[in-house]
Amino acid sequence: MVRATFSGFNTALSALQANQKRLDITGQNLSNMNTAGYTRQQLEASSLNYTNPVSHYSNGNETAVGFGVSMDRVSQIRDPYLDIQYRSQSADCSYTNRLQTALNSLSKVLDETTISGIRQAFDDIQSTLTPSSLMASMEAVRADL
Repeated sequence: MVRATFSGFNTALSALQANQKRLDITGQNLSNMNTAGYTRQQLEASSLNYTNPVSHYSNGNETAVGFGVSMDRVSQIRDPYLDIQYRSQSADCSYTNRLQTALNSLSKVLDETTISGIRQAFDDIQSTLTPSSLMASMEAVRADL
C-alpha cells in the first residue's frame, strides 16, 4: 500500500500524544495513591484502521499498515472483590444511619427525662413485686378475712 507523504508524521504524532496521556495518567495515579477512595486509572487505546485499511492507493498486498493510535477512553482499575465489599459496607452503613435517625426521632417522642410516665409505672410495678411488699399485701388480705 502506498501511503501519503505526511501520514507517517501523523502516525508518530498520535503515538506521542497517546504516550503523553499515559504518562499523565501514571503521574496522577502516583500522586493520588495515598488518597482515600482514589481509584487508579488507565488509558485504553486501539490501533487506527489497522484491520481494514481504506486507501485509494492500495496495491492489493495483504500487508496492512496502521494509521496511528486512537485514545478510546480513560477507565478505572478496580479490584472486583474490594468493589463488592465497598458497596456492601456502604449499603450497611446507609441502613444503620437511617435506623439511627429513626431511633433518634422516636426517642424525642418518648423522652421521659423531665416527666414521670412509663418509668414511674415500671418503678411502681417493681416496688409492688418485692418480697416485703408481697408479704405486707398477703397479711392485709388475711386480716380482711
